[in-house]
Amino acid sequence: MPQTAEIICLRQELEKRKQEKADLERLLYIANQHADFIDARMQIQTDALHESKNKLRKAKEQAEMANRAKSAFLANMSHELRSPLNGILGYAQILQRDPALVDKLKNGVSIIHQSGDYLLTLINDILDLSKIEAGKLEWVKAYFYLPTFLQGIVDLFRLRAEAQEIVFNYESLSPLPSGIHGDEKRLRQILLNLLSNAVKFTQHGHIMLTVGYQSEQTSNSFQEGKLYFQVKDSGIGIAKKDSEQIFEPFRQVGTQNQIIEGTGLGLPIAQKLVEMMGGELKVKSELGQGSTFEFEIKVQASTDLGIPPMTQSPTIIGFNKKSNCKSGITNQENFRILVVDDMWQNRSFLVDLLEPLGFNVLEAQNGQEALTKVYEYSPDIVLMDMVMSTMDGFECSRQIRQDPQLKEMVIIAVSASVFAHHQQACFEVGCQMFLPKPIEIEQLLQGLATYLPLEWIYEEPATLNEPSKIEFSPKGPKKEQLHALWKLVMKGDRQGIKDCANQLKQLDAQLHPFAEHLYHLAENFQIQKLEEFVRQYL
Repeated sequence: MPQTAEIICLRQELEKRKQEKADLERLLYIANQHADFIDARMQIQTDALHESKNKLRKAKEQAEMANRAKSAFLANMSHELRSPLNGILGYAQILQRDPALVDKLKNGVSIIHQSGDYLLTLINDILDLSKIEAGKLEWVKAYFYLPTFLQGIVDLFRLRAEAQEIVFNYESLSPLPSGIHGDEKRLRQILLNLLSNAVKFTQHGHIMLTVGYQSEQTSNSFQEGKLYFQVKDSGIGIAKKDSEQIFEPFRQVGTQNQIIEGTGLGLPIAQKLVEMMGGELKVKSELGQGSTFEFEIKVQASTDLGIPPMTQSPTIIGFNKKSNCKSGITNQENFRILVVDDMWQNRSFLVDLLEPLGFNVLEAQNGQEALTKVYEYSPDIVLMDMVMSTMDGFECSRQIRQDPQLKEMVIIAVSASVFAHHQQACFEVGCQMFLPKPIEIEQLLQGLATYLPLEWIYEEPATLNEPSKIEFSPKGPKKEQLHALWKLVMKGDRQGIKDCANQLKQLDAQLHPFAEHLYHLAENFQIQKLEEFVRQYL
């Protein structure tokens, strides 16, 4: 019996062990099932993560492709639009320099030049917005004379406003410093955009430009302070629902029956430039009640800049060669300039500009032809277009620089592609100077004078003597006419002064000398001489 009880106990223990084993196996099975589930879930999550990474990578690649396409489009657009503008603005500049051009034609040429400049401004706005968005906008900071800067803007918009029969006023809230350290071009761009909008959206009434300055800290002749600008108009105003949209690129607001010109980039660019200068562009407006734009920026000012001369550059009509010619410059009778461009219009403009000045101008329509003429004629300067078929300007310049005999030859890059990387590429292949299209004649002539041993010959003005030395008819304008004329002079109304001069011619033949000189001074922006001239008759 005892053995039987022991056996029973052993069996029970065995059954218990079997049950525990079964429970363990069941738990292990469940654990394995969970592990498989976890592995599967982790695999799903891993696959999802890889898929997300792939999507992000593809999205990034697409964004980069879009940016490259955008940059390529902007570069191509800039080049294609600047090329014909080079001919338009180039010949407009040549015609404006012609003293034989009658007044009626001068006005027409002036309109052509102004319209071309406006189109160029629209192109530059688009490029500037692209540079701002990419964080690659160039800043050129230097001290500039603030009174002259403001006077130029005031004179420009006073004429524009008067053409639309709008009153334009300028007011200084406080004494302004003579010099400001900053980017004169960008500050001018902000004010031009704000004032252009004010003129555009003001059909009648007035526009006011207000400027103020508050100094904060003084160090020797330099001051840290804040410069304040406000542009206020009595125009159509802005509805509340449109107040935020006006700072969105390519967005224009207004009623459907209003004809609005421009790209809608002026305000967005002005806002971004003000922010980059550490300020904030604020707007207050009510529909039908006009608008007020204002901003404040920190500046470093100087009180020791002095007053720059207010003179106009005389017209260049030729040159004399200096006796001490540089090495590498030929000793021929006239300097030889090779113009390389695949567009005959651009070559024609430079030929018609340079030949009357006394240069011997050669032409080539691609890089290969340019190389042939370089070896045949040894030009003193090559004006090289950089984007051409057959052989472009880069390859042509590179081959010229590889020849030891031509290493001193001056190459000036002339291109409608104005991006910084393009300019840098021009210098890398050996160009000494870069001229953007449309070409500014003064900039081109300055470049020629830098690399050629010459002295310019300037045109003598038709009336060179001071007003006090001119023998006018004893009969001068009547007192009431003089007072009306003096008001125009004080307002800076050049067109009004010229109209008055023409009226005086028609009234009395004896007033012709007076009227001719009056017209000449107004036409050439000689405001100070105008004041002196009219004051002596009062």
